[in-house]
Amino acid sequence: MDAYVALLETVDSPHRIVVAGDSAGGYLTFKVAELARRRGLQAPAALIGFSPLLSLDPDNQRKAVEHAVEINDAYLPAKRVAQIRKRWLPEGAVIEGFADPFNATAYLSVPTFLIAGEDEMLRPETEAFAMRLAAKDVPVELHIWREQVHAFPLLVNFIPEARQAVTDAVAFVERHVPNRSV
Repeated sequence: MDAYVALLETVDSPHRIVVAGDSAGGYLTFKVAELARRRGLQAPAALIGFSPLLSLDPDNQRKAVEHAVEINDAYLPAKRVAQIRKRWLPEGAVIEGFADPFNATAYLSVPTFLIAGEDEMLRPETEAFAMRLAAKDVPVELHIWREQVHAFPLLVNFIPEARQAVTDAVAFVERHVPNRSV
């Protein structure tokens, strides 16, 4: 949030800031948007999440997130989540607002672009998150990619699907973020 606040204070067009992130960076993306709204700051113009981590407990079934397909993520298997969860939320840690961006959709109202791999563990929450935003009439675009690993757009210099995913995200921003000053 300190970096976002500093950016708001230094750029000429703060209404054109787009926040993006992959995996845990996706978590931060949606926390920035939530906290900006809670603090009365200029919200980002758009949000991009590549395989975003939307919950500190993504394999928890109590959230009524339906798993329509079997999750078979080689990069981030569910059994590893329990092992690394303590790094996400160490004992005694305090998180401002919701611990899970998945539950913060009441604070999100800007155009949102989401990507997930078909077989990755974070897909069900990403889909449910997109539906929650769409139900609030938030412009949201969700892309589910076959045969891609977790956060595959990071491989933009190596695989054509990643280049296409990034191209799609840029096109989304161009459609939703004003190219003029206020």
